[in-house]
Amino acid sequence: MTTKSREKTGRKRRRMTRLQRERQLRMRLLMCCGVVLVLSGLFAAPEIRVALGQIQVQQGIAKEQDADRPQSVPERQAAKGETEGQEEASATVKDNGILVGENAVVEPEVVREKKTIYLTFDDGPSMDVTPEILDILKANDVKAIFFILNYGEKSIPILKRMVREGHTIGIHGYSHDYAEIYTSEEAFMDNVQKLHDKLLADVGYDARIVRFPGGSSNTISEKYKKGIMTKLTKRLEKEGWKYLDWNVSTGDAEGNNIPSSQLVKAVKKELKPEQANVILLHDTSAKQSSADALQDIIDFGFENGYTFCPVTEDTTMVHHRVNN
Repeated sequence: MTTKSREKTGRKRRRMTRLQRERQLRMRLLMCCGVVLVLSGLFAAPEIRVALGQIQVQQGIAKEQDADRPQSVPERQAAKGETEGQEEASATVKDNGILVGENAVVEPEVVREKKTIYLTFDDGPSMDVTPEILDILKANDVKAIFFILNYGEKSIPILKRMVREGHTIGIHGYSHDYAEIYTSEEAFMDNVQKLHDKLLADVGYDARIVRFPGGSSNTISEKYKKGIMTKLTKRLEKEGWKYLDWNVSTGDAEGNNIPSSQLVKAVKKELKPEQANVILLHDTSAKQSSADALQDIIDFGFENGYTFCPVTEDTTMVHHRVNN
């Protein structure tokens, strides 16, 4: 072999040696990386387990908090088997041609407040009972909200007195006829707007709080339009209105001339110190016993540390479970 041949063969061997070394180095690096990953996994496993445990604890707390949170209307509609605490209010008595509280399943949301009472009166104004109620409220420096129906010219001074003495006027509707107002969304909204505009023109009062005839929980509306209450509750709020139901009933919607002592007894039984108590009363001419019961209700509230609060647009609204 010549000298040049040996030099060429040596260079080739050196080149092969470098390639082998590079391969070996890459293999070693890969092996080292594998070992590092395995060791990292082993040592990190306890921390991962701890982190997972903390996540599970947080999820458990969140579930408990969610269980305590009042459900929204869609959540309650999706839930099944909710029958406890429901109260059937199937009054068949007509009050001046008005069906009151028929087919309502009352299951209100709980609004957490300490010893507060909100007095609410439906279906007025009347020329006799409403002024008497206003006199009692004035004597006790207590404010209330009056959910009114269509009225005559003679009632305008009573409405102006309500405003002058610091009470709130709410919209019950131009009409209370279920067959008329619950046939469509537009029929109901027109019923609200018509009374709103009349009140604004006559008294200069912009009423923005609504009470559904029969309450938002009524089921009689299904007879005229399936699903309408679900749509109306959402539409009212979307268009800037508020609506208020109740969670304490005197029972005066169940008939006329009910003894005032029976109405007072019902309130005493249903008042709860840990919630906002929205009391349902009526001030039509047929509800004299409601006016007779009012002073005793106020006395009981004051004697037991309750505060009587006015209903305003800033008040947290009590809502029933929607059933249609």
